[in-house]
Amino acid sequence: MEELFIYGLLMDLSSAAERLYNEKLDELFMKNPDDPYLLELELICGNIGESVIFITNHTNFTKLDLKVFRKQIIYILSSIYNTIDIHEFTELSYTLWNRLPGFIAHEEPFLILSYAGDSLSWGDSVSADKNYKKIFSYYD
Repeated sequence: MEELFIYGLLMDLSSAAERLYNEKLDELFMKNPDDPYLLELELICGNIGESVIFITNHTNFTKLDLKVFRKQIIYILSSIYNTIDIHEFTELSYTLWNRLPGFIAHEEPFLILSYAGDSLSWGDSVSADKNYKKIFSYYD
C-alpha cells in the first residue's frame, strides 16, 4: 500500500510513475478485490487529478508502515531520477515534498527535497546531483 500511495502522489508529474501506479493498483486490487479503498481507486483510474485528490484525502498514515513508506519514497525517487532530466526531476521532487505530510517532509532526508535543485537556477547541476545522491544513499 505504501508504494501505491507514493506512485499516486507522483503520477500526475511523471508518466513512469503513472504506469507504475496503475500496475501496483491492479496488482493490489487482484489480491484484495473487496477492499473499498482499492475499488474506488480502480473506478476512478484514468482520471489522474481525481485519483491524486482521493489518495491525498483518504490515506490513513496510522495504517501505513512509515519506515517502509520512507524507504519506498527514496527507492522510487532514485529509480525515476535515472529516467528523466534533472530539471524535470527537480520539479517532480519539489512537488512531492509539498504533498508529503509535514511530519515526514520536515525530517531528513526529505527536507533536502525542498532545496536540492535550487543550484540549477544558476547552472550548477553538479550540486543538485550531489544533493539527490545524498538523499538516495540515506538508507544505505
